[in-house]
Amino acid sequence: VELEGEVINILANARVGSNTEGKGNAGVIRIKGSEVNVIDGAIQTNSNNHMEDGVAGSIEIEADRLVVRQDKGSGFIDGLISSDTRGHGDGGTMTIKAEVLELDGGQINTRSGWFSPITSGGGKAGDIGIEVKEVRMSNGAKISSSTWTQGDGGEVKISGDALVLSGEITAINTYSAYGIMGNHEEGKGGTGGKIEIGVKEVQIVAGAGISASSRGRGDAGVIKLDSESIWVDGAGRITSSSGSKDRKTPFGGELVTTGDAGSIEISSKSLAVGNSGVISVSTRDEGQGGELAINADSVRVYKKGKLISNTYRKGNGGNILIESSKLEVTESGEIESGSEGDGNAGSIHIGSGKLEGPTEVIITDEGRVTASTLGKGKAGGIVVKAGEIRLEAGKIFSDSKSKGDGGDAGMVELEGEVINILANARVG
Repeated sequence: VELEGEVINILANARVGSNTEGKGNAGVIRIKGSEVNVIDGAIQTNSNNHMEDGVAGSIEIEADRLVVRQDKGSGFIDGLISSDTRGHGDGGTMTIKAEVLELDGGQINTRSGWFSPITSGGGKAGDIGIEVKEVRMSNGAKISSSTWTQGDGGEVKISGDALVLSGEITAINTYSAYGIMGNHEEGKGGTGGKIEIGVKEVQIVAGAGISASSRGRGDAGVIKLDSESIWVDGAGRITSSSGSKDRKTPFGGELVTTGDAGSIEISSKSLAVGNSGVISVSTRDEGQGGELAINADSVRVYKKGKLISNTYRKGNGGNILIESSKLEVTESGEIESGSEGDGNAGSIHIGSGKLEGPTEVIITDEGRVTASTLGKGKAGGIVVKAGEIRLEAGKIFSDSKSKGDGGDAGMVELEGEVINILANARVG
């Protein structure tokens, strides 16, 4: 299917599609225009037969401006660009090139095994590649890839000048969920797709998020951000997780997650996390937690912003590794590693271990770097190495809060040319 024009509108439950129901492959969809609007309409390729291995077709869009919108008050349910495989053939890849991509409640996604009766195997979900100058996402918009089978999830890759996510449930995510359905056989599930963002400026605000997660027997994907400036603010979040709090399938059965969480790797000139913004790696079940690694010229955690690694059950928590010329934790900002179960908490390394040390670490105004345990698992250690370390009304602390047969607190190490501990600051 090929469409080319100055303005292309796909509106109000209209569809542009290519499907396969058997062993043959679906066709490619190519769309090229100055302005392409998908408003309550859909562009879709599917491999629909769960018994066959036909491959879903790819989707290629080139535009100056691409708008994908779901009008919540219209009564329509689309505003969608998607490629699904419900069988053993792979999903279609998706390539978008534009000056501006605007997602207003709309969705771009690829999926393997969504609403499929297959019990094992499964095709790989398609990759999503987006090359744009500016991406704006709001009102619950999503870019996602998921696997519900033993096929891997697709990679989400975004490159350009600016990426802005705003609003509750607005998200870029990948998801592995093999084992969540009652008919899934034993065995390892597909790995969730990697999220790779190479954009000059990233803003994640007002409850929006980037996440990679596992809920089942497949591992979560890795998140990689390479940017000149990253701002996570107003309850914005970047998260990697394994397991769920309730341990339930959609049908009420027990679900034990054995898949590991993926790592989060951030490289930036400037990283700011504040106003309850969060970057976290966690495990809530038997899977292992991922590592949080940050390499930035400047890192500021402020106004209840948090960098977190937590474990809640058997899996061990991931380490937090930070390399920065200047690290500031202030105004009740926190870097935290914790255990509430049998798994050991991860350690916090600031300028040590795998990463070289910053020149300055400043913890003031109720800022905290803490490692703790409430369960049988051990608390992580804290190592800080810098040219100058200054604590003023702040805290660096490793603590065991467990009762009875609880885990031990970790070791705290500070190393620097100048170390100042002032004005009710605590190290312990």
